[in-house]
Amino acid sequence: MQAFLGICDYYQRFVKHYAEIVSQLYRLLNKSIPLIWNTVCKKSFSDIKKKLIEIPSLNYSYLDLAFHLHCDASDHAIGAVISRMENGTEKPISFFCKTITSAQRNYCTSDRECLALVSAIKTFRYYLNGNEFHVYTDHHPLVYLQLEKYCFEVFHIPGNKNTVADGLSRSLAAIRISSNLNMA
Repeated sequence: MQAFLGICDYYQRFVKHYAEIVSQLYRLLNKSIPLIWNTVCKKSFSDIKKKLIEIPSLNYSYLDLAFHLHCDASDHAIGAVISRMENGTEKPISFFCKTITSAQRNYCTSDRECLALVSAIKTFRYYLNGNEFHVYTDHHPLVYLQLEKYCFEVFHIPGNKNTVADGLSRSLAAIRISSNLNMA
């Protein structure tokens, strides 16, 4: 299972809600929990295989166009998507989502939103370094953020317009599993 998840991890940036899909499979790696292959695990395994087969055709053409980086944070995770506009349609290049640590959960909203942005920039640095890009966030105070190494402008957008990043940051929050859950 560990080897399979290692292969899946390599392609995780191309799969929306990756962490949510494989969460049950990662629980199987926990040595303190008995290994029980149930219908939930089987569904998770089937779903990730299907998602890997159906990876969308991601866009990296038009090198002269600016990148668009949408990012968001929730109480439990951060998420982002990098894309470019092509013929008036935003085309995704890659996705990013990550569960935040218990210490990071104690951050104020501004710090969590900034963590989402900085983590997204680090994750997508190979696309962004040396290129102009636009950041979109539903957290207005980030509009004033500047990072010396990068050439970007931050735009505030309403939360309901930041759907992909918002969904990625919240997808992991739905994973909470009760410790009393009977896996049999």
